[in-house]
Parts: sequence; structure tokens; C-alpha cells
Amino acid sequence: DHGTFTFGGKDKWAMFIENFNRIEMSGDLFVKSLEDADKDKVKIDSGVCKVFGSNPGHAAYIYAKGWDTATEAFDIYAVNKKGRAIRLGEKTKREPFMKETKDSLLVFGMADEGGDNLYEVDINKNKKEKIASDVSDVIMLSEDEKTLVFNKVYEKNSTTFARNAEYYAYTYGKEPQRIANNVIAE
Repeated sequence: DHGTFTFGGKDKWAMFIENFNRIEMSGDLFVKSLEDADKDKVKIDSGVCKVFGSNPGHAAYIYAKGWDTATEAFDIYAVNKKGRAIRLGEKTKREPFMKETKDSLLVFGMADEGGDNLYEVDINKNKKEKIASDVSDVIMLSEDEKTLVFNKVYEKNSTTFARNAEYYAYTYGKEPQRIANNVIAE
């Protein structure tokens, strides 16, 4: 489905893109209730290239639009509880990392110098907090969703294709702390 169909709201509705243009990589985003099949589908937005699902409160639709055919980057949007579309992340090539218990998510955004910045974005307040720069991957999020581990790849060996990385732990409200250095990353 190429990211054009998913379920949301604990499988209470479907999110999908119709009229998808594969050259422009965009189409019209609709939602359809699965509990009340008699209701018509509702158009949410146009120019949409991917769908990601919903926030834990199931009141926001998370999706991407603004596909750049040259860089394959896109912007991440949500339609929040107030029914307005808000941009959560810009110029990213990665899907957001959705939390399970809090109405926020982790998004990557390309920095001007080309690295990836990692942000936590509160969907309902449209508040974005930068966590770190030059982040390669989010490795895990603690069960209570207060601490996350991420890595920064700093060296790629062109002969062996090995990647050396530093690993960091970030607890919300504090500075990231390096927990490992010179580790081979997959």
C-alpha cells in the first residue's frame, strides 16, 4: 500500500489516500468510520503522500504531505482536536516515532547543515522541543516513555561498511547523556 492506508483510533476508523498520483506522490486523505459504516468518508486534506495513524488520544490524524521528488523528503502534519492542520515536522525522510501513552511524538527534521535533528512534538499544543542534533536512529523508548536511547553515527567505513556510533540516553527535561562510544551500529 506504500503508506497510503492504515487504521486509527484503536481500529475504529480507516485512514487512506485516494486519487494518488505516483508522479507527484500526492492524493486526497480521507477517514472512514468502521463502527458506523453508513456514514460517508470524510476528506481531511489534499496533497498527502503518506499516512501514519493516530495519536494515543485518537483525536488527531498523523500524515505527510509536501513530497519533494528530488530529495524524497516530506513534512509531517496532524489534524488536531480543533480540526486544524498543523505542521509537526519539516523536510524529513523518516516516519514519526509515535508514543503509546502521551499525545506527543518524536519527529526527525533535517537541519540546514544536512544532519537530522530529533524533536518531541506535543500534538495538542503544537509545541516542539529539540532533543538533539545529528541523530541517526531512535533505538528504544522506556516503558514509561520518559527516557529514550538514540545513536549518532560518526564514521562509516567504506571498505567494511561498518558504522561507528555514540549512544545517548535522554530523559525528558534533562540534557542527553552519552552512554556508549565507538560502538559498531547496524
